[in-house]
Amino acid sequence: MNYLRRELFILSYFMRLLRRNFKKYFTVAGFTYSLGALGIYPSSKPTYFFCRYIDDLADGDYTLPNHQSFESFIAELVEFLKAPHQKAKSTIQLVLADAVRKLQKATDLETIQSELTHFLHSMLLDYQRRTVRKALSQAEIDELYHRSFSAVLKLALLGFGIQLDAKYVDKLGLVQGKIYALQDIEDDLSQAIINVPSELIKETGFEVEALIKKPAEFTDSLP
Repeated sequence: MNYLRRELFILSYFMRLLRRNFKKYFTVAGFTYSLGALGIYPSSKPTYFFCRYIDDLADGDYTLPNHQSFESFIAELVEFLKAPHQKAKSTIQLVLADAVRKLQKATDLETIQSELTHFLHSMLLDYQRRTVRKALSQAEIDELYHRSFSAVLKLALLGFGIQLDAKYVDKLGLVQGKIYALQDIEDDLSQAIINVPSELIKETGFEVEALIKKPAEFTDSLP
């Protein structure tokens, strides 16, 4: 029963992503799903869809069931991670437990717990800055990318049997975060997700509210 719950959640979420933006999610999500389903890269499917779901919640693309606060939701997941082999209380915990179990075939539990906790804390920060419409400094944005993109990238590489020096993983995570930020800058700004450094906002003379209401005007003003 738990297996069916978990797999139906992942499959239905995959379909939801494709309906939302087929071009954007077909390649990455589809490839990841296939690798996991075929057993070529077992940890890829639960890890990707767990992180994708949490990220989408933080960005406001979806809402939590039962009117639960995002803060309490993250706190429950962080607590569950301390003993991920305990009985899961929700479907998303089942997905997380499966990701941990499969990642343990490639690395130690402490590393998995540490990186996923970094990721969850970064998603909480992402959620909070969006809800208060806060612009972060370049250093704060870089740290956010480090705690989210680098953490997930490290686990993805370990799951695939690849070990890179931490400094290279951090650099790759930072580059990945910046590429995504540039790719989605107007869509993100319209949702109050401000991946533009506060220093640049001040330099261009824009106010935060103006960025959110008219993101195209800001991007057109950039050199």
